[in-house]
Amino acid sequence: MQNMSELTWTGDFWETSKNVPFLDREVKVIFITSGEQNQPTEKQLNVLKRIEDFPKDFSNTLDDAANGYRKTVIEGLLEEDSEPIRNIQRENISNHYKINSVVIPELGRSEDILFFLTGECNWEEEHGIEILVKNEKVESCGMQDVLYLNEAWQKYVS
Repeated sequence: MQNMSELTWTGDFWETSKNVPFLDREVKVIFITSGEQNQPTEKQLNVLKRIEDFPKDFSNTLDDAANGYRKTVIEGLLEEDSEPIRNIQRENISNHYKINSVVIPELGRSEDILFFLTGECNWEEEHGIEILVKNEKVESCGMQDVLYLNEAWQKYVS
């Protein structure tokens, strides 16, 4: 990001749009801060810069995580209810989920590169998909539960 003028305060968070090479398109980038008066920190801006440098094939790692999440959802369904998502093949998984935003939460004392990818998926239409990335590895993948706003987030950033 060249300067802070590219950021917009939405009333809840700071937002911009950026091309993310491993997603092969532009997406919304959300910075979680404790209010309008607190613009994104240097750490948060550095995370965005690092994301822009991730290898393009990181999308394969995301596909593996998404497929694992799909399998977990199938386990909780009756066989007749899971038929449409049971037939999704790993090699086609990217056709069944879409990342809409990068969320860079407050990072506390953490020196890790931490961010979330959130979006929608065919196998969990109500709750979508949320992927936590830590230092170019998927830490967790599941339904969107806004971990970055929960007390549990503290174990990552303290």
